[in-house]
Amino acid sequence: MKKIQIAGLTALTLLGSLTTSQAQSATTDPVGYITINIKGHGGTSTQGITVPRISLVGQQEYSSSTSAFTRGATNILTDSSAAFAVGDYINNTHVSHYIEITSGPHAGTISWITASAGGTTLETNDDLSFIADNSSYTIRKAFTISDLFETIPTALTGAGSQSSADEVQILDASTGEYSSFWYKSAGLGVTGWQTTKSTATPPAEYALFPTDGILILRKQEADTSVVVTGSVKLSDTLTEIEGNGYNLLSPLVPVEQITPANSGLYTGLATTGLTAAGSQASADEILIYDPTSKSYISFWYKNTGLGETGWQVAGETTTILDPANYAFPKGSAIFVYRKAAQGFTWTMPKTFTGN
Repeated sequence: MKKIQIAGLTALTLLGSLTTSQAQSATTDPVGYITINIKGHGGTSTQGITVPRISLVGQQEYSSSTSAFTRGATNILTDSSAAFAVGDYINNTHVSHYIEITSGPHAGTISWITASAGGTTLETNDDLSFIADNSSYTIRKAFTISDLFETIPTALTGAGSQSSADEVQILDASTGEYSSFWYKSAGLGVTGWQTTKSTATPPAEYALFPTDGILILRKQEADTSVVVTGSVKLSDTLTEIEGNGYNLLSPLVPVEQITPANSGLYTGLATTGLTAAGSQASADEILIYDPTSKSYISFWYKNTGLGETGWQVAGETTTILDPANYAFPKGSAIFVYRKAAQGFTWTMPKTFTGN
């Protein structure tokens, strides 16, 4: 993975500094905040669209090394040095925390913690038995809908129905379907966060996977904004790109460092990265929503046909003269449109602060 270099995190307001802790305690990352600017419809349509990047992560709550990962009826992490309490890192029966492998060839692998019986073990959502014994790992709390937009939102507008309320939408890449979260502030029944997602988790407590992107539909004319506080992730992240459709992803880099060329999405092999082709219609695409033109900008890799090969751009060709090195806006999530049935694992770049 090619590193992305800037002089410092000048685009992010930092609230703390990096420190180191011993095993069995949390390591403190640089902490800061980002402002998510949410577009209103401006009187020209029925809703404004924002596709923001939630580029920070939740705080570390534990770090150590594991004796073993095993797969059986459940996926088990065993940490002989741990003394977990029953129910640790679980919100009742709902996922709220995840583990991330931080050493070895599979560093950056993330999985939900699904159960905690106490003692030296935790259950994970995924089979992690391929992880080497004694690998280091950390546990973080995931952001929930109410963490991002408050239990009773002030920036987003609630209403008596989904059609009138601002919506937060999350894409399930495996099905191609969006789930909507909105705040009910009036009408019959219980007020509070609502969702169209089929889940036993209360909507306000729904936890977002750290690489999830979101789409916000603003039904009001005026713009608004929310501030998110969290940690700056200083390591690569492995995330799955699903085949046969769109993936909405939030790169965990809070500054303008990522470009098509250094993103790592194109590897030259269609089995490990984006598929190149002679035309946009046949190639995989990276799409960025442009709130000014209210349209999507598409980047794709050309490897054959007339004209120059390499990164191409469609949608804003008159202003983006160097598509390979175009810096994705720090406030924007990205869509990866994978046209092949087979997905791949993307090593999402880390925030880099060196010279």
